[in-house]
Amino acid sequence: MGLADPQKHVAFNEPIIKSLAEKYKKSEAQVMLRWLLQTGCVVIPKSSTFSRLQENMDTYNFELDQEDISMIASLDKGLCFNNPAVFMPPLNAFVPLMD
Repeated sequence: MGLADPQKHVAFNEPIIKSLAEKYKKSEAQVMLRWLLQTGCVVIPKSSTFSRLQENMDTYNFELDQEDISMIASLDKGLCFNNPAVFMPPLNAFVPLMD
């Protein structure tokens, strides 16, 4: 799995996401958050903008149908955006993750 460049790989621009946003009368972000919730992912959206906070909460008043969930899943490109080296300072020590 390769590390993705967030500037190049923006799922908001995918035609499938755009068409589903229109279908459900929601934003692209709401469609993607809803997909994550319905597929069992833990979602912790971040925003300091009140309107975006409201938009994030507005993902609980609709559901994607199974066909739409499958269409979003087909967009998987095997990319990883979560690189701990980017957001964590170096520990300079061995820290066991499990006992």
